[in-house]
Amino acid sequence: MKIKYLIFLFLLLFGVFFMEYGFCAYRWATAPQIAAMTDRAGTDLSTDRMLRKATVHLLGDKAGNIPDTMVSYYEKKTLSYTLLNGLYSYGGGNRKAKLTLCAPLQKAALTALDGRWGTVAVMNYQTGEVLCAVTSPTFDPEKKEEVVDTMYVNRFLHGLYTPGSVYKIVTLAAALEEIPDIENRTFTCHGAVHFGTNRVTCPISHGRQTLQEAFRNSCNCAFSALAVQLGEEKMTAYAEKFGLTGPLSFDGLTAASGRYDASVSLPWSGAGQGDTKINPCTFLTFLSAIAGNGQGMQPYLMASVREGYKIHYKAKPTFHLPMLSPETAEILKTYLRGNVEKKYGDEYFGGLTVCAKTGTAEVSAEKPNALLCGFALDKDCPVAFLIIVESSGSGAEICLPIARQLFCNGQWIIDN
Repeated sequence: MKIKYLIFLFLLLFGVFFMEYGFCAYRWATAPQIAAMTDRAGTDLSTDRMLRKATVHLLGDKAGNIPDTMVSYYEKKTLSYTLLNGLYSYGGGNRKAKLTLCAPLQKAALTALDGRWGTVAVMNYQTGEVLCAVTSPTFDPEKKEEVVDTMYVNRFLHGLYTPGSVYKIVTLAAALEEIPDIENRTFTCHGAVHFGTNRVTCPISHGRQTLQEAFRNSCNCAFSALAVQLGEEKMTAYAEKFGLTGPLSFDGLTAASGRYDASVSLPWSGAGQGDTKINPCTFLTFLSAIAGNGQGMQPYLMASVREGYKIHYKAKPTFHLPMLSPETAEILKTYLRGNVEKKYGDEYFGGLTVCAKTGTAEVSAEKPNALLCGFALDKDCPVAFLIIVESSGSGAEICLPIARQLFCNGQWIIDN
């Protein structure tokens, strides 16, 4: 009887081993890294130290300290592994994965951040291709250097930021769709206004202004009044409709869910303060929808996986459901373009026809977060962008010079 039990146990363990072998052998045979990864132009992302630092939050490190990376999702597609031959390939080597990223832009963005904490992201709003997604602080995964836990955070995907005045785009969009004849109203700003116990202030008194002028002036008093008129329910519904409070997944990555919470202060929420938080990835997708006449694209980073002439994977651009009416999107474009023409200046954007909005988000007692977002209307450069620099200063002061560094060296997107 004991022999029968031993034989049964042996067969059971043998069966478990072969099940594990069948399902998990590729994991035993491979380290947590992908085969050759290139940018959209074919540049190897592993050979240049600056590129390794600029892409480590997307590709991961060998120790697996960065969670939620493309490596774990695409390792089966990018490694030529079979149960029979292991990693050996008769066709001659591992597969090559081409990303949508633009290597010169990744390096330019990391250089422009200059060690400051934050993120820079650029997306083709016609296709959904993510051309740039840089996180700082960062590290070189191939070098031994001091690394602290904050360096492992992918700020583009997992960051949550108080948006400041860039959120006025959301409030404006909701008002255009919900409040009849809103464009013909005027707003008078005396520098401060009370809504019950909530006191909303502006840096200066803007006086009497149209809706477009209030947007250009980034008037807190006017946009808090819009939030109060719309009400918490509608403001919440539009945050959801624009995809700002739900998760967004692509290429095995999941962006953090933003948050709209007017319970602290409904008036201030319309100006992007209070307990409102945005995620850079989902907000960039919302901007892309405005640029795309109301319909956004699903972002993606993996363009293709090949082995010689054989294509194992090729991305297919995917539309989101419409977020805005084409009429609302067109008005938003006009207002955002007016900001650049009459306030910021075209000289920051390398000759492109850019629509943009700055933001300065107060965060406790620290310096405010600086933000700049927008998109280009040019047919040969259909990009949306978002720049966030933590605890640094005003959006105009900090982010416009970064935009100049990115756009004034600007052939990167068109050429690649």
